[in-house]
Amino acid sequence: MRVHDDLGRALLAYRSRYLSAPAEKRDRKQLLALWRRTIAVMRGEGRSEKGRSDWELLLQAAQAVDVEMILDDSLPKEGSAREILIAAVHECLTNTVKHAHGHRLQIAVTTENGVMKADITNDGEQPSEIIRETGGLKNLRMTLEQAGGRMEIQSVPNFLLHIETGEGETGRCRKPE
Repeated sequence: MRVHDDLGRALLAYRSRYLSAPAEKRDRKQLLALWRRTIAVMRGEGRSEKGRSDWELLLQAAQAVDVEMILDDSLPKEGSAREILIAAVHECLTNTVKHAHGHRLQIAVTTENGVMKADITNDGEQPSEIIRETGGLKNLRMTLEQAGGRMEIQSVPNFLLHIETGEGETGRCRKPE
């Protein structure tokens, strides 16, 4: 997973920061350092990221691709709800850069009665059609449903990913009342 994330981060940085910048503003040293680190991880030589939380690593990835992430409220401290939320934000970060060409990701999180709800939006281009769940979104839905959670995607008028997951008495996400 770390190789996948680092490679994705390097590709997004290359595409969004390097290729889109005017030739005189391209920072080859930064790009080269990112690629060297990715190659080291692929070889199993990567330096440890001990002491850095999954959220800090995600913020670093967002910064590398010039996306500001705004978190309303706070993340779950630990557990599957946090892991799923981090995976959802990571997928939305990738899609914001790749498909929407956005520069801001807004994450609104609430927790009530053991159920975490999150809405993730971006400032990118509006989807031109209904978003189809392939690749990362499809995998995210499977992960959520296996954990007893649910996911909704809104395409019109703007992109919105809504997820719910919780670790209540049954370990399942409760239906909204």
